[in-house]
Amino acid sequence: MIPQRQCIFLQGDTEWCHSSLNTLLADFEQQNTLYLSQHITPDSGYKTIPQKQAQQQLGKEFDAVVFDATEEFSPDSFGAIVGTVKAGGALIVLLSSTASESLWLKRFRDIANEFCTEYDCFFSIEQGDELPTLMALQKKPSSQEVLATADQSTAIEAILKVVSGHRRRPLVLSSDRGRGKSAVLGMAAAELIKQGKQSIIVTAPSLATVASLFEYAGRLLPEAKVSNSDIELDGAQIRFIAPDALLESDIKADLVLVDEAAAIPAAMLEQLLKKFSRIAFASTIHGYEGTGLGFAIRFKHTLDDTTPNWRSVKMTQPIRWAENDALEAFSFKALLLDAEPARDELLAAANVDNVAIEVITAQQLLADERLLAEVFGLMVMAHYRTRPSDLQMMLDRDDMTIVVMRYQHHVVASAWCIAEPALSPALAQQVYDGERRLKGQLCPQSLLVHAGLLDAGRYHY
Repeated sequence: MIPQRQCIFLQGDTEWCHSSLNTLLADFEQQNTLYLSQHITPDSGYKTIPQKQAQQQLGKEFDAVVFDATEEFSPDSFGAIVGTVKAGGALIVLLSSTASESLWLKRFRDIANEFCTEYDCFFSIEQGDELPTLMALQKKPSSQEVLATADQSTAIEAILKVVSGHRRRPLVLSSDRGRGKSAVLGMAAAELIKQGKQSIIVTAPSLATVASLFEYAGRLLPEAKVSNSDIELDGAQIRFIAPDALLESDIKADLVLVDEAAAIPAAMLEQLLKKFSRIAFASTIHGYEGTGLGFAIRFKHTLDDTTPNWRSVKMTQPIRWAENDALEAFSFKALLLDAEPARDELLAAANVDNVAIEVITAQQLLADERLLAEVFGLMVMAHYRTRPSDLQMMLDRDDMTIVVMRYQHHVVASAWCIAEPALSPALAQQVYDGERRLKGQLCPQSLLVHAGLLDAGRYHY
């Protein structure tokens, strides 16, 4: 039986949190523990990185992860790092005992307390409380043997069919994190090389994204020459090429594998689809990036128009952790990873005469989880770059206004509006002259640069 992952929330001053941490992790191997903190302490014995580097750990696994949120809490980093904790491992979240005005953090704490009440693998510990005893992972003998689950075997067969079957019948492989999707791509690529195929091209948003793919392919091809971006065996090759470089090339391939397709611009995916007759796309459905749902909806229309005989395979069986893993469920709820808009049938009778348009406050969103999920779910569907940090922004930014159109209490449409203050004359002149480009301030910058209106910086938007 695969053990549940453990989650501990420690709330207290810095000294107590750190001493408690050492006690909790006494039986865990330091080299397999990751510490995310804004304060790098090389002598701690743990591998320590700042929160902003969390995404660089994707594809890796740790016995324990410590997420120091006493001063800063990046929801995107938290979402990325949760998936690196092994089955039976532990995630420890350090929280400040100082009161915070953040509504996002209040909601996070409330959900944490809910899970601590419901699951015996979740613990909420305040300074002075007795510390729980964590179950350290049992060390397993290392093995190079690669065994596919039933779920993975089905996906591998579907990928092989893209090559052996009719042309122009692409595959879309989707799953939540931890289902071995990238491993499947690697296993399928290795099998095709064994079958005599000569060129398998891998593309993805970054080389780091496909580290697991090349690891599994390399393990199945022990005689091959292996690097982090290229595997060669008797003239056959599995090679990584960035999406833009692939589109500009004249490369021919037996198969193109696109990993984390939802993080690649839709226009680029459409070009890849038209350029290569045998291609498979893999994407995370409910990832910390918040990209999967919007990708699935929009790209489906492109596939229907361009290659109507495309196929879809969804992987559901976790391989990194247990079925019904409580930590995965917590991350989904706390970060609204699975937020979806109101169902179509609930809005079918909506029209201009029976809908209401209203401004809603962050307090209203905090008090109504369904309303929050419908508003955020609309953004996830509409904008493929939506991330958990957008949820934090929606609840915490004073300069943001949310306007919704509702029908029978369900959200039909929403607008996220950010107030943009006036620019100083000197700064407006620099933007006008092309010397400065500001983060945000979209309206005044556009009017200054594109419309050439020098006084545009004087106004509020």
